[in-house]
Amino acid sequence: MKKLTRVSSKLIILSLVPLFTFSIIIFTCIQISTDRHLHSQQMLETRLSQTQRLNLIIRTFTSNIIDTAHKARSGMALWKDTQE
Repeated sequence: MKKLTRVSSKLIILSLVPLFTFSIIIFTCIQISTDRHLHSQQMLETRLSQTQRLNLIIRTFTSNIIDTAHKARSGMALWKDTQE
């Protein structure tokens, strides 16, 4: 193999090595970031689904109770009917 005697060939090699190294680092970081994002998204959905289910139960009960109280207060339903 010939020795690299020209300055331009040395400069090309010196510029390409860091470029390739930097590209590999960036590509690896993007891959890791994507994996972590997917994992955090799944964790968020798991935790939010539990909270949303509890919120649905609370809203259902409170809306039924408030609706019944308003009907009873306005005379649209009797207290005897609302206790059932």
